[in-house]
Amino acid sequence: MNSAVVLQGNYTLTLHAQRAAQQRGITLQTIQCVLYNADVQKHRGKGKMSFAISKKKMRQLQEQGYPPKTIERVDAVVVLVEPLDKKVISVWHSFKKSSRRDYKQHDTFSER
Repeated sequence: MNSAVVLQGNYTLTLHAQRAAQQRGITLQTIQCVLYNADVQKHRGKGKMSFAISKKKMRQLQEQGYPPKTIERVDAVVVLVEPLDKKVISVWHSFKKSSRRDYKQHDTFSER
């Protein structure tokens, strides 16, 4: 992967995000799909946000005619971004029960 990968909304992938995506089998198209269709947005502190697609939104995408393979790939993928700098910092799968916090709103340390 190149060092200057530009995604949906002029987001660029950091080197860490490129490595994380490659190690976790998350394609650039999957990251772009999550950024474009995300309906779950959470503040992560220090100006960072995470984006994901809910089950409800995935059903809507299926009804809109998105390929089933694409919908399967975006399931439980979380993209961490720094909106001000337009950088994708990291990506991961939210499969484990301990990762359900990715879909629930919690106070960040900066809000306490």
